[in-house]
Formats: sequence, C-alpha cells, structure tokens
Amino acid sequence: MKTYLVSLTSNVPGVKENYLDSISNLDDSVIPVMVSFKPYFKAKTIDFKVIKTGKAYPNNLKRFDYFPEFEDDNMIIFTDTSDVIFQKPIPKLESKIYVSPELDTWGANNWWKFHLNKYNFKDLDGKPIFCMGTWAMPYSEVKSLLKFIKNNAHVFDDAFFSDQILFNWWLLGKKFEVHPTLFGTLYSSYSKGIIKLDHGIFYDNDDGVISIIHVNGNNKQLLKGEI
Repeated sequence: MKTYLVSLTSNVPGVKENYLDSISNLDDSVIPVMVSFKPYFKAKTIDFKVIKTGKAYPNNLKRFDYFPEFEDDNMIIFTDTSDVIFQKPIPKLESKIYVSPELDTWGANNWWKFHLNKYNFKDLDGKPIFCMGTWAMPYSEVKSLLKFIKNNAHVFDDAFFSDQILFNWWLLGKKFEVHPTLFGTLYSSYSKGIIKLDHGIFYDNDDGVISIIHVNGNNKQLLKGEI
C-alpha cells in the first residue's frame, strides 16, 4: 500500500515557509503530489510531482473538483497548505479513515451556527466537528467523499465554506478513528492545553510529537514564533 500526500493550492503566503519548508521532515514516509493553481510556484522550490491545472484557485469547495486519481488501495493523506507544517515521518497507517477533531460541536454557539441556521441544516447538531483540512483514507473512500460532495454541495448553494460541513455529513455513515500522532489540529486543542508547543515543536501531552500540525483558527501567530 502506497501512501500519498495530496495538496490543492496556489502560491499564497505561508505555503513555502510552512508546508514546503517542512515537508522534508516526512522523509520517505509519503509520496507528495501537489495540484497547483495559478499563480504557480517556481519549479526549483519543489522536487516532487506537480499537476498544473492552468486555472486560478477556485475556492475551498471547488478545489476538490481537481483531486487527482490513484489506485483504490492507495492511502491518501490530504491537508491544507498555508497553515500546515510537518514535524516527523508519518506513523504506520492501516486501511482506515483517520480524522482530526476540532474539539467543538456542530450546532453550538460558534462560527458555524449562523451558516447551519441559514440553511436550516440540523443533521449534524450535537456531533463533534472534524477538520476537512487534515484527513487520511484509502482512495476508494476518497472517491466516495468526492461523489458525496458533488451530489450535495447544492444544499449549501455551493458555498466556499461548505466543504467542512459536507465532509462531516459524509462521515455520519462511516467508521473512522483519531490517530494519536498523525494530525494535530490547533483550532481549540492548543488553547485547551491538549497540544502544547515547546521549543518550536508541537506535541500531544500523552502521545508525544505529532507528524502533521494544522494551525487553523486563531493560532497563526504560533508559526511566526510570537508565543
């Protein structure tokens, strides 16, 4: 089983200094594949496969229209780019769906509440929120997810932010798990002290250094050394 790391991005601030400058920390544990939108990166900054779309970055939802194809049994790791860093090689994975919790709840008084109410969408109320910007699964499941997004995006008027809602909606019918050191999503785990930062390294209190860190939410200053 080959493991691929997939990104869907253009040359925006943060991608080089975060994603690209730390990708060597993964060693040979993954095969990176970047789907690149305009403006492109300079070729000399990337030494792995790049698929140029010839188009500008569409938005967070429509980017998934350009997801590359793989063999069904290949393991696919997908992450966002500008706010993602890599700290160590990927741990051994099984042919499962791995997700990253945001430690928040659908239907609670958060950023998502207005949007869920706008569309009178209650299917996820009370369920934990899992991050669309960091997940892993066999390509056979990726195809299922992409089909679900395509068939249901109209429910939210193809809104750019609906990729996360659609991902969590799709997960309702799936078995999945959280790997202790694969992903670290800082949306609220940092403020709650579940993930800590020590000398530039993010780690889980119980399980140690985490391979992939997604600095989402209001945590961007952590990558600039301001804390």
